[in-house]
Amino acid sequence: MRQTGSDAVDTDDCEIYKSEHVESTITVRYEVSIPRHMNSQDTKGVSQLPVITNGWEGSVGDRPIATENSLEHSRTPPIPMPAGLEPLKHQLAGHRFCEEGNKELYGILDCKDGTILKPVILDSRKGQRERYFYALLADDSSHSPYFNFDVCDFELLRQLKKFTAVYKGLVSLPEHPEVVIYIKMVDVCSTFTRPHIIDVKIGAKCWEPAASPEKIKRQKQRCPHLDEICFQVLGAKYYDAQTGEAVVRRDLRKCTPHDLLHKGLHAIFNILPPNAKESITQFIMDDLQEIARWFGSQSILSFHGSSVLIVFEGDKATLDSNVETNHNRHPSLLKVKMIDFAHVFQTRASDDNYLEGLNSLISYFQSLSHIFRSTSPVTDKAS
Repeated sequence: MRQTGSDAVDTDDCEIYKSEHVESTITVRYEVSIPRHMNSQDTKGVSQLPVITNGWEGSVGDRPIATENSLEHSRTPPIPMPAGLEPLKHQLAGHRFCEEGNKELYGILDCKDGTILKPVILDSRKGQRERYFYALLADDSSHSPYFNFDVCDFELLRQLKKFTAVYKGLVSLPEHPEVVIYIKMVDVCSTFTRPHIIDVKIGAKCWEPAASPEKIKRQKQRCPHLDEICFQVLGAKYYDAQTGEAVVRRDLRKCTPHDLLHKGLHAIFNILPPNAKESITQFIMDDLQEIARWFGSQSILSFHGSSVLIVFEGDKATLDSNVETNHNRHPSLLKVKMIDFAHVFQTRASDDNYLEGLNSLISYFQSLSHIFRSTSPVTDKAS
């Protein structure tokens, strides 16, 4: 058993690998301009890869707990890797570069300059909606194959933009010609020394409106308490307080509501220094409540299978210097961003499913904050 904060984590289910990693400062040089209104039918010479339909649903494997390096060794990418890039090491959900059966799966790439590339398969509908969604937020373009907004909706879209990663356009790589284009965006984790990361899929109904009964059944089996919790933690990465190793957990989506709070979220945040626990949880609640207020005011978009990425600093020196006694927030401490927009639809109704999931997540952080408030450092020492 390995002790993490006040909760023991069973390392029998962990894989520990030691590997060397060569850093590179080469950045992407192959940006091209692709017309906003071009769709997959407009692209000539697209090779016929199998359509990937399940990449947005789940995580890489079902192993409950793993160290960071085990993710690097779990699959060997046979697809040509562009020079200066590598698979995103802190990706917690979705496909990574690999070959699965007769399918080539393209994953998120790290540009090593504070930006990442998210793939869009050109001969598949998957990802096309997300591509146009980011373009919509970038320049308030009212027309696309998937969205057609009036000028009166632009203010809501401008408000939404601040809750998402900064969009940097579309990128084409010569190693993957006529197969994939990439959405380039700022890496939310790039400014942190030791980022602790939680990927939370929001909503009790995380499937798109046209999902088959089989797909809905699979989703419910992956998260058996989804109807109660109304969100699912796809993965979490944090640094073990004793060993300093990065620990990746993918078992939290199967937790009961009680275990999710006390053995899941509490274990992740309890490794923070005593003066940071309450502040960080409160700051996360503040950001989540701001997103919830936006959802309470809008009836133009519905989000299915979309996530909130919570990133907070795990480096003790940074925390000690930036967590102030009056609980003023320092910008280097955390970020909360909405991600994964492959199943966003224009609507004329409020998105009650997403809002309910968001409010449920807020309530968990309220409970977590109450636990930390009621357990002072003096009480800890006395026990």
